[in-house]
Amino acid sequence: MAMQETDATVAGLFKEHREALVELEQKIPDIIKMRDVLLELKARDGSLLLCGNGGSATAHIQEMHEFTMHVLCELIDRRL
Repeated sequence: MAMQETDATVAGLFKEHREALVELEQKIPDIIKMRDVLLELKARDGSLLLCGNGGSATAHIQEMHEFTMHVLCELIDRRL
């Protein structure tokens, strides 16, 4: 691959990442609302049912694991 093609590829990747970050920033209020709903659900000892087929089910399991670990770490930090 020529140097110019490599430079164009890198520039294109950075552009895609910048655009993705802009989209994500626009979703911050929704993400905060979802966090609050999940924390309220946890406070009430509620349950959350996640469904999916194959890869989407695996993705949901991973997302909930990460969320749970984040919440647990946050709770531990508050107690220290």
